[in-house]
Amino acid sequence: MSTDAVIEYYDQCHVDYKILWRSHRNLCIHFGYFDDEHSDHHSALPNMNRVLAERAAISASDEVLDAGCGVGGSSMWLAANKGATACGINIQPLHLQLAREEAERRKLDHLVRFEERNYCDSGLPDASFDVVWALESVCHCEDKTAFINEAYRVLRPGGRLMVADFFQFESALDAAQQERMRLWLDGWALPNLAHVDDFQRGLDVAGFESVDCEDITANVLRSSRRIWKASLIMRPLSRPLELVG
Repeated sequence: MSTDAVIEYYDQCHVDYKILWRSHRNLCIHFGYFDDEHSDHHSALPNMNRVLAERAAISASDEVLDAGCGVGGSSMWLAANKGATACGINIQPLHLQLAREEAERRKLDHLVRFEERNYCDSGLPDASFDVVWALESVCHCEDKTAFINEAYRVLRPGGRLMVADFFQFESALDAAQQERMRLWLDGWALPNLAHVDDFQRGLDVAGFESVDCEDITANVLRSSRRIWKASLIMRPLSRPLELVG
């Protein structure tokens, strides 16, 4: 999966995210974290930032690398709610433009910055961040080990890595499952999914310690259902829309 494919996917789906996800308002293009206090789509989306920030123990003293920052929502949430400074990196020019404009509009540009860089080979200095934050972005990377090694390189001693993403839990898929997986991956411009055990081994080999893995499927499933319901509504229109481009 080339970087061009990822850029094209987000260019093509920009309006979809605005309509279905309200991304132009909440700056979220990730799944929501649903719990007893956040049971609707619009509150669950920023709640994901809150939950992950607590997991990573992010504070005002931290410098955060937002790896694959999307439209900058997490970076700005961490700045506004935790006082952290953040550098968001992305390969998607449209996302970077929107992130910079929104940071200026929200008067957060003194705490956040956004740069066009690849999170597998960022060119950033060694040991320059306290936290590497990757929210539903590593899935777009073909070589997950390259991301892990780069994250380790740019983290200071005692730094933390926070990854929340799609992972594969079953090792052996039959032919029908493999075909369904391929269709799903192609639709999202994803080259593959890491098996959770392989990803953890990669972290161990790179030198990360105290690695914790938590399955939050139950908390994000409603976001998946939202997409499924929208697809059922749009399905009768999809073929005519394809025909007219």
